[in-house]
Amino acid sequence: MATYQTAYFAAVEATSVSLATLTTMVAIPVLVTFGTAVLDRRPPTLRAVTSIVVAVGGLMLLLDSPTGAGGNGIAGAGLALLAALGFAVLTLDRRAPLPGLDRNAATGLGFLTGGLLLLPAGLLSGMVLPLRVDTVGGVMFPRAGADSRCLHQLLHGAASRRCSRGDRRCSP
Repeated sequence: MATYQTAYFAAVEATSVSLATLTTMVAIPVLVTFGTAVLDRRPPTLRAVTSIVVAVGGLMLLLDSPTGAGGNGIAGAGLALLAALGFAVLTLDRRAPLPGLDRNAATGLGFLTGGLLLLPAGLLSGMVLPLRVDTVGGVMFPRAGADSRCLHQLLHGAASRRCSRGDRRCSP
């Protein structure tokens, strides 16, 4: 879990929030569909293949877009695809529920563990933890001009929980 989170934020640094997010979010269903086909030993449906072709075509157009001043598009795209692969592996690994394990608790514990594993590296690289009351509110309700990654983390966590629960709308 820490691998795909690290790869995602490195992709954001290499390109932009929008390009890294779109690349990751487009690649995840494609990788999950291929992984499901391999694990279930059956080809994807025509509808799934058509969706993959459209998604890959859109991804190619997206990756051909400019990355902005000083961005490294190839490295950013590779890191975003690595993040997507990590998330797809996690999604495929959690397809069947484990007996006696609450999915919400397992997902929350996984995100907490990933964050704690990344904390030492972040602190060593100069990350600071502002211990102010307004920072908690900033995560829940980002101010105009505030870092948009806080809101992304909340939304990404909610989407991950739905997909890891096996929500039918998240499947290919």
